[in-house]
Amino acid sequence: MALEFFDPTGGQPAVEQLKPAARITDFTGLTCSILDNGKQNSDLLLSMVGEKFARQFGVTVAQKVRKKVGSAPAKTAELDEAVTGVDFVLVGTGD
Repeated sequence: MALEFFDPTGGQPAVEQLKPAARITDFTGLTCSILDNGKQNSDLLLSMVGEKFARQFGVTVAQKVRKKVGSAPAKTAELDEAVTGVDFVLVGTGD
């Protein structure tokens, strides 16, 4: 019986490399939204983080967007709503 070897690096389509967004170094006076993934306690956790940002940096939490399905990626409309008019978005899980 002959062994057949496969090259794990070959035959893959080229993937466009994306440049990460610049890191925020000062949150003072910025505006954010919360993207709640819909899982248990995520709203509570993210609201607490948003309140801490508000107290410590004067961040305004402009809106909360709740995903319809916690186990699936956010839909384009949910992402569009979350990023509109804000400087950053808080996301996370509460499980």
